[in-house]
Amino acid sequence: MKGDKQMNGKFWAIWRKTGGAPPQKRHETKEAAIKEAMRLVRQTGEEYYILEATGIMRVRLAPVEYVPLTPTLSLDDEPPIPKTLEGTGIVDCGGSNEKTR
Repeated sequence: MKGDKQMNGKFWAIWRKTGGAPPQKRHETKEAAIKEAMRLVRQTGEEYYILEATGIMRVRLAPVEYVPLTPTLSLDDEPPIPKTLEGTGIVDCGGSNEKTR
């Protein structure tokens, strides 16, 4: 079926409850996974689950920043305006405490 085709990373896998290796192959369609599960059932006589990927969990990293240690910084000073170092994802707070008013 056209609607079962892999979309946005969706795939199906097969898993045997009684052990063995974790799923190794991604099937692009539900039908392909069912066909492979049927082959394995005939070969082993065991039950297989057909698993459908429903989403992705991923890490979103916070930005990294560099804060220079300056002996002249006091609590009354305004902090420098941070800028991102081009292409690195690192925020540079600069070494200057000049007020920008």
